[in-house]
Amino acid sequence: MNRGPARAGPFVLYWEVELFMGVNRILFITTTLQTGWAFEQRAAEFLECRGYAVLDRNFRTRRGEIDIVAKDRDTVVFVEVRARSSVRFGTAAETVGPVKRARIVHAARMYATLRGLDCPMRFDVIAVSAGKLEHIADAFTAG
Repeated sequence: MNRGPARAGPFVLYWEVELFMGVNRILFITTTLQTGWAFEQRAAEFLECRGYAVLDRNFRTRRGEIDIVAKDRDTVVFVEVRARSSVRFGTAAETVGPVKRARIVHAARMYATLRGLDCPMRFDVIAVSAGKLEHIADAFTAG
């Protein structure tokens, strides 16, 4: 069985090919965007089950993006969703470094300005590593 990445425009395709009697058969194709959307959907459902109200998804600015904007009582929560299929090179939560945090904070400030929000804000991370979902509330601050 052969497996690997291929470029196709803005998408990265992953394929798995099986060699069967000299004929390559494509078993499945998925894009990183489809995989990311599936994990974001799972994270949004997780938050809703815990009483959060999901206000927005995939809010984008030139310098950053917020995966999920939710409300937890009187606090607006900006959620970054990260996923890793293996913890071999680190957990999903470890991939939210200083540059990514700065981009999220910038996007959150833009969101708050555009929506006229005047309430407490919090930054959470939902990390999916090796199939386990972990919600890290107040993962980092805007400072």
